[in-house]
Amino acid sequence: MASQEPALSIHYKLIERIQSHNMTKPLALICKYCTGLLALLCIYLISVSNASAQILALTDDQKSYQAASHMKAWKNPDGHWDFDTFIAASKIKPPLTNLSNSPNFGYSTKVLWTTLKINNQTNLQRHWLAEILFTGMDRVDLFYQQPDGTWVHKYAGRNLPMSMRDNYFRNTSFNLQLPQGTTQLYWRFENAGTIAIPVTISTQSEFYLQGLIDTALKSSFFGFMVAMIIYNLFIALSIREPGYIYYVLFQIAMTATIYIENGYALMTIWPEAPIQDAVDFNFAIMLSLFFPVLFFTAYINTSKMAPTLHKALVAYALLQLANSLTLPFIPIEYSLRLHLLILSAQINYLFLLAAGVTMIAKGSREARYFVAAWLAIVCSMLTKTLWHEGLISFNTLTSNLDEFFIIFEASVLSIGLAHGIKVARSEKQNIEEELINSQLETIEALENTDNLKDEFIAHVSHELRTPIASMSGMADQILSEESTSISNDSVNKLNIIKSSGHRLSHLINDIIDIAAVKRGQLSLKPEPVNLAQLSHMACQLAEPLVGNKDITIINNTRHHLPSVYADERRIYQVLFNLITNAIKFTDQGKVTITAQQQNNHICLSVTDTGVGIARSDQERIFKNFEQGDNDQVGSGLGLAISKKLIELHGHNLYVDSEPGSGACFTFMLDIYQHKNGATKDINASEYSPLSRAATPANAPPTLDFSPDKATILIIDDEHTNLEVLNGYLCRHFNLLLADSAQQGLELLKNNRVSLILLDVMMPKVSGLELCQQLRKQHSAQKLPIIILSAKQTPLDITQGFAVGANDYITKPFYRDELFARIQAQLTQLSLIELQAENNHLKIKIESTPEGNDDDRQHYRTAIVELMHQANDLWVQTTNLTTIDLAEKSGIWRASLDGSRMRARTMERYFDINNLPKNPRWRDVANTAHFVLANANMSTEERSQLSQAVDQLITLKRANRSNKKTYQPPSA
Repeated sequence: MASQEPALSIHYKLIERIQSHNMTKPLALICKYCTGLLALLCIYLISVSNASAQILALTDDQKSYQAASHMKAWKNPDGHWDFDTFIAASKIKPPLTNLSNSPNFGYSTKVLWTTLKINNQTNLQRHWLAEILFTGMDRVDLFYQQPDGTWVHKYAGRNLPMSMRDNYFRNTSFNLQLPQGTTQLYWRFENAGTIAIPVTISTQSEFYLQGLIDTALKSSFFGFMVAMIIYNLFIALSIREPGYIYYVLFQIAMTATIYIENGYALMTIWPEAPIQDAVDFNFAIMLSLFFPVLFFTAYINTSKMAPTLHKALVAYALLQLANSLTLPFIPIEYSLRLHLLILSAQINYLFLLAAGVTMIAKGSREARYFVAAWLAIVCSMLTKTLWHEGLISFNTLTSNLDEFFIIFEASVLSIGLAHGIKVARSEKQNIEEELINSQLETIEALENTDNLKDEFIAHVSHELRTPIASMSGMADQILSEESTSISNDSVNKLNIIKSSGHRLSHLINDIIDIAAVKRGQLSLKPEPVNLAQLSHMACQLAEPLVGNKDITIINNTRHHLPSVYADERRIYQVLFNLITNAIKFTDQGKVTITAQQQNNHICLSVTDTGVGIARSDQERIFKNFEQGDNDQVGSGLGLAISKKLIELHGHNLYVDSEPGSGACFTFMLDIYQHKNGATKDINASEYSPLSRAATPANAPPTLDFSPDKATILIIDDEHTNLEVLNGYLCRHFNLLLADSAQQGLELLKNNRVSLILLDVMMPKVSGLELCQQLRKQHSAQKLPIIILSAKQTPLDITQGFAVGANDYITKPFYRDELFARIQAQLTQLSLIELQAENNHLKIKIESTPEGNDDDRQHYRTAIVELMHQANDLWVQTTNLTTIDLAEKSGIWRASLDGSRMRARTMERYFDINNLPKNPRWRDVANTAHFVLANANMSTEERSQLSQAVDQLITLKRANRSNKKTYQPPSA
């Protein structure tokens, strides 16, 4: 560091002299500076340790050791030795002596074998690592024997993928298991270029610490170069001079060369493609030789000042370009290619240095900066040549000289370019002013366009309010007229129209608010606000959104809390948005609103037990039209508006959540400080439009079933779509409506379904996934499935048939088309059922009761009367219902029909007109026996019910030929 301080002072003086336009003395100073630097470098590089190979002792006091000087080395130029051959040769052939801490063998050998004896004297449990500080080693093999006698063989290197390394770092390193005592390590170093073996043995913590320091230093260099590249690129784009573009490309090529040479490209870009690393390294070097020539011709303007030299430079540049494109792919040894690269670099650097001196003689001011900077590049080239030839050792200085000289070169040339810009700026000032004015006008035009867009959206939103309000108002008027006689179906459809209108109104309000916030036109009207009343109203009006979900809304806001100073309507808007958002993303559990006083503020929080929000989405959800990664849909405006409204109140809206653990939204409001200020009571009618907007048709209507109609199950998450299909089909079919895959499976389980209409885009389980799941239990012949979807590409339709759909209808569809498709599937199903019925016709005929019409009528009447008698006694004596009798007896099946439970088969036995042709008389008798066993009735009632059962059995035996004996069930 001491040697660098004079250099820095000279550098600063050089810059001051350059800025004063006195160029002769600064050049002399630069030459003296470079000469002194080379002298110091030679003194440092000549000093080499001559320590003889000794055992390397590891102690508790030291964490890192230079191991090379403790090694014994044997050259293997042809590289044919394997491990056993080396062991035998090492006993005969004497090793190389007087190795330094960082020995460099240059090109004298392709393979080098070494041994290192380590005596582990540490008492601490430490993890040791061996690191080769030279990044360019093609392959390094390590052999050592473990205490149990097994041999360990590890290998890694620049020509091998990063996945083969023990540690993911640019330098080759190995994890060592060193027991206490002496361990012999055997190394094999192979490289097509220079062989240098600066080996260190260090603890794991020291390895990572040195790695961090190394990364920080290298990052500083690359950060400096990237900054210089960006800076000069900005200048090049500003003044549009080709010389600056060539300079930027030259800096990029130089930076890329250092980046690849130091192993960072192999580590970060192509860790599994070391061949690509070698090819790109050669290519980067050649480009770093090509672009300086172009930069020199453009920067010095040789075409005007020295035409002959300019032609020579252009020809040389073309030669370098051809060399760059061909040399990396010529099938020659890497060492020969490396020698050619070094030779080409030497010629290039000396040629440009001579051209620069020539241009100085011709009076070029820019050439002085170029020569001063290019001297640093020549010094770097000289050092690297000596190092590759093995004339100087590998150490901290030699491994970082490239970066130092490149930084010096970039700094000097940047100063020169800046000076050129200063001169050119005075000549192009008018052009720059016009460019700036043009940019300002463009920005202003974009701002005006953005404002026009916001105004257009706001205007259209305002215009949409009128027809939406009329639509909702007329629907409300029809519903409120007592004299109007309309069906329940029409009432439900009018409610859907109202709900859709209010949802549109709410969305329009959000769009208008967003536009107002962007224009800065959204103002607040603060006043004392009672949070208890406000939160109670928000909870009350959000309650209809719960629908069929198992959610409890809990309001823990207490009346004794002081009033806050805020805009009442806007705070209500925030609370309502947060509560409805919590309901939307919660399937079951609770939504809790809490308010607590904290000094001069009230802290409000809305907490739910829903799906939660990932950390990566917690900032994005507050942006306009953004949502987290979930299955729900919406406009993506509620949270964005809420956050902006709270910010207008001087606070912020925060979220705390983890996936699967719910979410908590929190914000603060200022307490109203006026002593005589009174809070205002909240009128529910002010917010009634929001409550009306929050009452969608959460559950499908209850449908009446007819035994003569086929049953169709419709599964769609949009209730509006369910209502439309219900309106189309309810007069012709029995309909079961489900808004999710899970509900659809439950309805299918408890009902006999003839056909399924299935939507594709549904949350959690898509229609395609559900269809594939159903096909595992129901064949396409027995349960037809028709997919209804807005996705209509050939691939979408193919996927639908691939998962087992019988038909695929794209939206929007015509009503007649839908009927025709359904009828075709049901006709095919009827044919299949008819075939099955024919196969079992004989069995059905045998089970048909025989006898005359009067006896048969008495028999059917007895079944109905016994069913009524058993049911009446059950209801009277147990205070339970008919559904309870069906479920507890297990004889009849009860299922959910819309919103209520029904036992459809059992209900047919209460009416002789609906009684099946072949009634299940045994089930009726068993039902009576179940009532006798489980109902607390009088002796007379019990006797009457028993006689009715006996009478039914007698009539059955008298009206059939099959004399199968009836066995009553046990109690």
